[in-house]
Amino acid sequence: MKAERARVLMSVQRALLGAITSQVRTVDVCWNESEIRIRFVIDGEVKPLLLDEIAIDVETEVLGDFLPDVDVSASVVRIDNGSPIVEFTPLTGGTARVFARYEQKSEGLSVSEDSDWQPVTNPTMISPTYPVE
Repeated sequence: MKAERARVLMSVQRALLGAITSQVRTVDVCWNESEIRIRFVIDGEVKPLLLDEIAIDVETEVLGDFLPDVDVSASVVRIDNGSPIVEFTPLTGGTARVFARYEQKSEGLSVSEDSDWQPVTNPTMISPTYPVE
């Protein structure tokens, strides 16, 4: 069974369910017909338990979808918040970012320069009203 784009992305997305922690900045996947590489970018210390829980579990889940024809491997790298994340292209097939957490820039929120958006300085809780029966 070949690693095709839709199958790879669906497999990785399914494997990521419940695996993302607050330390995960991005998850990238690269593939060709016979290999799938998954990279987790972590903010902060990479603890062995975290490595086992996300990388190995996700790798195993994806591998199960493609046995025996596709080699799957996952890696965890530490790139702390504020540092740019380099592109992940170890293979000459497809590539995709399957997860990216929201991160604020150090000088403020990430908003395009031409946006007229302004931060709310005094937020008010808005809750829906429901008719009482």
